[in-house]
Amino acid sequence: MLEVSPSRLRVVLDRSDSRSHHESLLRFGDLREGRIVVRAAPSYHSSEDIARAILEGLGKDLERRADGLGASTQLWRRAIVWLAAERIREILVIRAQWLRERDVVRLSGIAAQVDADLTLVVAGSALQAWQEELFAAWGFERLTFASWKRRHRARLAEQAPDRALTAGVFPEVPEHDFTLFRATCRELLSQSGFACVDRAWRLGRDSTHAFAASHCELTQDAIAEHLRTILRDAGSLSEVVCRLRGAQVAFFHSGWLVRVSDERLAVVSECEPYDLVSEGTAGLLRSFVSARFGAAAALALITRREPGALVQMEVGDVTPDGRVVCVEGEQYEVPPAFAPLLIAARLLRRAAGSQEDEPLFVSQRKSDSEETGVRMTAYGMRRTLRTVMRETGLLVPGASSTKRDSTSLRWQMHRGISARHYARKTRQAPAG
Repeated sequence: MLEVSPSRLRVVLDRSDSRSHHESLLRFGDLREGRIVVRAAPSYHSSEDIARAILEGLGKDLERRADGLGASTQLWRRAIVWLAAERIREILVIRAQWLRERDVVRLSGIAAQVDADLTLVVAGSALQAWQEELFAAWGFERLTFASWKRRHRARLAEQAPDRALTAGVFPEVPEHDFTLFRATCRELLSQSGFACVDRAWRLGRDSTHAFAASHCELTQDAIAEHLRTILRDAGSLSEVVCRLRGAQVAFFHSGWLVRVSDERLAVVSECEPYDLVSEGTAGLLRSFVSARFGAAAALALITRREPGALVQMEVGDVTPDGRVVCVEGEQYEVPPAFAPLLIAARLLRRAAGSQEDEPLFVSQRKSDSEETGVRMTAYGMRRTLRTVMRETGLLVPGASSTKRDSTSLRWQMHRGISARHYARKTRQAPAG
């Protein structure tokens, strides 16, 4: 039978299983501190359900079709890799009474494999006979909910930040034209979310008003150069859209109708330099279940190297701690928040039997998302980066095959932006 050290397994008996208790348990999770909460349910009928619950506890978005979760064995492999990459040190399972014996054994084995404590919260006043026998054979610490809460009082008092407002993450915005955009944002977004959006919208509008006022006659080239300038430091696709909508309003008042193809804009990434190497960006990338998406985007953002250079990377080009990468002989430091993405990519390749001198990025079969072992092509890397941009709204370098725009007008056309002079700007004659 699997052996688990008595100091590594704890069982919390929760007599009431109340809503307030449940909320306290959920607050225990903090990915930055290496703690996750896994929620068990009576509907779990297979080990695959437990693997999914672990991935959800790790903050993965299981609704993304691009991830291709694959078979049960692949789910468990990914769950274990992410537990190790995120350096999880404690796994807490809520309502563990719903787990079957083989699920508990597997969870305990995984906790031991990644060197994490395992805490099982069981609703009720006593354990079932098989639980008593199994846990007694392992050795465990028995706690009441009250004693567990006292032990973690300081941790439970800390409130995790709102993920949507984490630094570097711009709120998602609706797909409305400039006539209704701001009003729709006010209606749909939270107060803090709208405040963030409104700042970007006003920046686009006010700067464009000033630009139009400083020109006696606007031209296509001048408009394109202005738009290129105000979008240069935008950090996400949503922020680009907000600034554009504000600019469209100002241009409309100046006699110009600026049209934007949202679909075209969404698949173009080679804007001017922007700062996306932030904790908020890392959080978005770490929400992918498949490590290749987040790792590829992280490398593109940190190194600014072309897809053709990224696919030449080998497993050994990433240090075991994920803090340094090497691309074509040049080393780059990786910010701490991005390190788990590179660790996960490296661990998955090593788990597949790859050596240090084998490709870091390989192609996958469409049928089951299993790796083929064949080095990914530059086209495949570009598609991967484009998927990240589509799923997250982040402007990822290298997602477009178009070369860097040589003129502002080409830059504008590349993004599906057009401007048409529909009426001359009228000026009121001075009174008197």
